[in-house]
Amino acid sequence: MRKIITYGFALLFIPFLFAGAGDLTGEYQQNLIAQMQYLRGEGPLPASLQNLTLPHCGTPIAFELFTTRENLTAAYADAKALLQRPSLTHSVVSPDSLFQVHFDAEGTNAVFMSFVDTLHGGNGVPDFVDKIAEIADSVWRFEIDHLGFDAPPSDGVGGGDSLMDVYILDLGGGYYGYTAPEEVISNQSMTSYIAIDNDFDIWPYNESDELDRRLDAGRVTLAHEFFHTIHFAYDYTETGPDYALYWWEMSATWMEEMAYDDINDYYFYLSYFFDELWTGLQSVSFDNSLHQYGAAVFPIFLTEKFDTSIVKDIWQRCRDYGVGEQFTMAADDAIFEMSGGLYDLQDAFHEFAIWNVFGGQGAMFAPPGYSYSEAEHYPEIPEENVLQFVQYENHQLIWPDWPDSLQDGTLLEAFKKNMPQNLSVHYISMANLDEATDSIYLFGDANIDWSISFLGIGHIINEVEIMQTFTAAGGEIVGFDIPDSGYFGIAAVLTPVTNEIDDYPARHGYSILFKDALTGVEENDNSSVLPDGFALWQNRPNPFNAGTAIEYSLPRLSHVTIDVFNILGRKVSRLVDRKMPAGRHSVTWDGTNFEGEPVSSGIYLYRLKAGDYVKTRKMNLLK
Repeated sequence: MRKIITYGFALLFIPFLFAGAGDLTGEYQQNLIAQMQYLRGEGPLPASLQNLTLPHCGTPIAFELFTTRENLTAAYADAKALLQRPSLTHSVVSPDSLFQVHFDAEGTNAVFMSFVDTLHGGNGVPDFVDKIAEIADSVWRFEIDHLGFDAPPSDGVGGGDSLMDVYILDLGGGYYGYTAPEEVISNQSMTSYIAIDNDFDIWPYNESDELDRRLDAGRVTLAHEFFHTIHFAYDYTETGPDYALYWWEMSATWMEEMAYDDINDYYFYLSYFFDELWTGLQSVSFDNSLHQYGAAVFPIFLTEKFDTSIVKDIWQRCRDYGVGEQFTMAADDAIFEMSGGLYDLQDAFHEFAIWNVFGGQGAMFAPPGYSYSEAEHYPEIPEENVLQFVQYENHQLIWPDWPDSLQDGTLLEAFKKNMPQNLSVHYISMANLDEATDSIYLFGDANIDWSISFLGIGHIINEVEIMQTFTAAGGEIVGFDIPDSGYFGIAAVLTPVTNEIDDYPARHGYSILFKDALTGVEENDNSSVLPDGFALWQNRPNPFNAGTAIEYSLPRLSHVTIDVFNILGRKVSRLVDRKMPAGRHSVTWDGTNFEGEPVSSGIYLYRLKAGDYVKTRKMNLLK
């Protein structure tokens, strides 16, 4: 482990963790209740959900109502009944005595083909229900016994026994199921029960009236919803803004694929992710509610890159790190440990973004080790979502002052509006390399770290080579020399990544400059971002007492050392000792020596060495 973290203080603040701790407006309460009524099949489609692609899992709605229930005003207090267990006529215990499945054979909630009773010698239970009970046992065995997740606690308080309860209901159109929280056990753990749809009259499953095809929907739904019972037990506080259960949903969709690899239900969701690759993993919105399901491709990547157990590791860390949203830190630490220190979240997410280049027909061109096992079924990145350059003269896009269009007429409005969020990606394509200038420079928003890779596309059979990958602290300039020949085109992959959970939903801009090595950058207000030579500037302030900034410029990537000497020539501190990209940089000296002890007042020398360049200046420390 790279860091030691204590979270005990967080337990004191759990009453304030959710928005429900404050006053709720009547409009908010009415809307939430209408959504829950629709989810349970007890009301019409509310206006807030009309003209939208509905999320297929209703767990976030049930969770939000549960969390805000004590703050409902008197006019809406009766809505707490929506959290109570449904009342159904019949029930059956699963073959392994792990589940109690509740159902109706008649009326609104009648199960699919309720008249068919052929299994177990005709036992008075519809075949649909018998199969759901068998599937539930299978899901338990896979997730608990095979993958090793802790079993959820008994829901016996509401169910009256130790069995996990599944209710088969006529849910609102478009919903497959939901998992409802029921009783708080601790500051991170709850019991819960499951509800699933009674006939799965949802595309693509309703294209067939065969029982087994409808049961395919039951399989992935039970894999998904039972995993939510595990989530509630591990850490129900692992939630994003506005009750966004993004890590819950992407990992539950991942579980569908792990448990039922041959169904591939998640293919349908991938386009909602690939169409908005600038949208971060943490994002959940009404406009694109299925993005969180398509984001299952990230834990699929982690599984194929490292090991299936990494998802369990992340969830365990979310629990162990304490109350609150811990996903990015937990993922960072799990990746670091599982890779033996070779990867962290920034490295892994950037490689994930490269894998996503090779979907569909592009799968055949993926470099070894950079493709999913089912990549040929994945979407290709939409052409309109790639910033394409075919002309290079005078192109200098300095964020935030990008022009409205490029000289070739390419409109930039969509790209300017959709700068990448944390844990997302932008792609840049460069064609007509014979007309390209010698170098491209990229530098991003200084508030976040970036990873940038350049991919070369071969002339003949479109073989792709990962030519160079850079990691850059916020604001550092990455310079890449465009090859003279041998490539049909170049693609750049840019990912801003931090494990600071509060960075979402900020968007992060970046700048692009093309520079001819012979003529240099055109003179303009931004020319200083690419220095023509090495320079060491006078420290500021000077004289100083608490601290002083030392600025320096590099025209190219260089190994830099900056040392501080006293007037007798004895080295007292080293401020920089690393490779640095081209650009203007700054480092601060706080007036301490190698041991962190304050040095005495007087004249000091600071020296920059970068390649063959050496420059020394004086500074005056006064106390």
